[in-house]
Amino acid sequence: MEAAATSLALLCLCFLGLWETASQAPTQPKSWSWRTASARCSSTARPTARRPGGWKASLRLGSGSRVRPSGPGDRNGSFLPSSGCQKGRRIGYKCYLVYNSYEDYAGASRKCLERGGRMAMPRDRKEQEALADYVKAFFHPGNWPVWLGINDLQSEGTYLYDDGAQVSYFQWRKHFLSSQPDGGRRENCVAMASDDGDWWDHYCDRAMNYVCEFD
Repeated sequence: MEAAATSLALLCLCFLGLWETASQAPTQPKSWSWRTASARCSSTARPTARRPGGWKASLRLGSGSRVRPSGPGDRNGSFLPSSGCQKGRRIGYKCYLVYNSYEDYAGASRKCLERGGRMAMPRDRKEQEALADYVKAFFHPGNWPVWLGINDLQSEGTYLYDDGAQVSYFQWRKHFLSSQPDGGRRENCVAMASDDGDWWDHYCDRAMNYVCEFD
């Protein structure tokens, strides 16, 4: 309300000043009009809005078949050096960030590296549970898989993290209708279901969302 009142007062003063100038002049210039005067006054009286913290939000973390349409809100985020983990989830020394865009496994790995991180690689139950909670909250109430940095591309049945370390903790889905892994040599890359955090093996060229982790 105060900003609106200030703008109105400045606008009135501007019109009065222009009217006084015009009445003192011997002849009114042909180019002068109330429209141009209004434009000048509005540009003078309009306050400049500034977003708190500047226009660039700083955050530290920061596609086969299509899996999911874009969800509401700004979920993609970006990687910019700073001291916070504003759009992702801090878990110990790691910061996880879901990217709501579609990439195959190799593309997701490349995108994470380009942003200064790597694909999410939960190493133990604590990291797995925290990451699963974050992914579930992100996609709620839907159920959409996200790539993890885990595969058995080098040797069938021997799962490695994307950095080459061997996986020792697993969270495979166990169900009498769809126990995982079930793809044999056809499905060599691992994704996490967003509803329960269970792991599934998938074709590596399938396009889906992914999670990056940053130190």
